[in-house]
Amino acid sequence: SNQLSCAVDALAKGVSRCASVVYTGNNGLGWDSHADNDATQSSLFEGLFTGLNQLMHQLNVRVNEHGERLLDTTTVVVCSEMGRTAGLNATNGKDHWPFTSLMVLGAGITGNRVLGGWDAGYQGQRIDLQTGERTDSGQVLSIESVGAGLLALAGLDPAEHILDANPLLGMLS
Repeated sequence: SNQLSCAVDALAKGVSRCASVVYTGNNGLGWDSHADNDATQSSLFEGLFTGLNQLMHQLNVRVNEHGERLLDTTTVVVCSEMGRTAGLNATNGKDHWPFTSLMVLGAGITGNRVLGGWDAGYQGQRIDLQTGERTDSGQVLSIESVGAGLLALAGLDPAEHILDANPLLGMLS
């Protein structure tokens, strides 16, 4: 909660346009559970979503230096630096995988949608980056495309910052 408050203060006072907050889980042990996934991850998710609720509440009640609600001007990205398999391993855990999930919410984002997915072999499915819809003629969703989409949302030219990344515009409202 201290990280969240500091981040919201920095956004509200115009000190920063971007903030990064780390959630390491219970006692700082993180999310790396290769066994007994359900028992380990349940409390981690409870803590994460409690923190997200606190963040969204703070963004809703605080305003920036222009008097605008932070909720109306802030986009929140929740992600991990590492993917996990969609299925459980032999010890009911999750192993490392090149695909991951992320959640994007807030200003400029079309909500209540799932973009991307995986097939029966847990390989990423192709999507149309313009619409976010699954299609065989699209691209496998990459973190570079997500980042390029966020740069476009901020009014920046993604090509100036990310080499060969096509922006995921389908997540933008």
